[in-house]
Amino acid sequence: MVRNYKRKTDRANWSEEQMKLAILAVENKELSIRKAAVVFGVPKYSLNRRVQGKLKSLSAEEKHKNILGRYRAILTHDQEKELEDHIINMDQAFYGLSINDIRAIVYDYCQKNNIKNNFNSDNKMAGRDFVAGFMKRHPKLSLRRPESVSVNRVFGLNKTSVNLYFDNLETVLDKHNFKPHEIFNCDESGLTCVHKPVKVVAPKGKRCVSSVTRAVNVVKQQPF
Repeated sequence: MVRNYKRKTDRANWSEEQMKLAILAVENKELSIRKAAVVFGVPKYSLNRRVQGKLKSLSAEEKHKNILGRYRAILTHDQEKELEDHIINMDQAFYGLSINDIRAIVYDYCQKNNIKNNFNSDNKMAGRDFVAGFMKRHPKLSLRRPESVSVNRVFGLNKTSVNLYFDNLETVLDKHNFKPHEIFNCDESGLTCVHKPVKVVAPKGKRCVSSVTRAVNVVKQQPF
């Protein structure tokens, strides 16, 4: 599927609401199929198929959709909403998903749920065009470069550890009775094992996007 597909025909140029109204008019015996097709501007044969129940395998909502050409939606609206929510939840947990992560998740989801698709079975990933279309359909998401954060910093910053830190600080100050000129401000310098993260998909408008890594910093402290 091309990323910027341009429609080449005016066929099926009707809305779901038009088809829904035409079906209701026929089912309520207000209009004939031929008359309803003219009044609401929908194809007569498409209207007839839906009224006669030849699309029984479709849900009530899907019966009104105008589908034309080779391109079909792989995931339903609800399934894509679940994927969007999962992406946002992973970002909030500091484990933002990259484009390739999303491609692998979608492929695996389709395989486990027997959803027809044309994805590449060799690399076991959904196509980049699918992700490009998904991002357009969900404009609240964007591709961001996250700030790398050590897992120790994420899980170490909690109420218990912070209280313990200040308790220890108070004990040391009381024990040694340090004077102000004996207290130094130290700056961290050294090597870090924190990774350089790839871009991840995160909600638009979020000021800071972080990505966790399992790493420990090697730090040298220099007083000044």
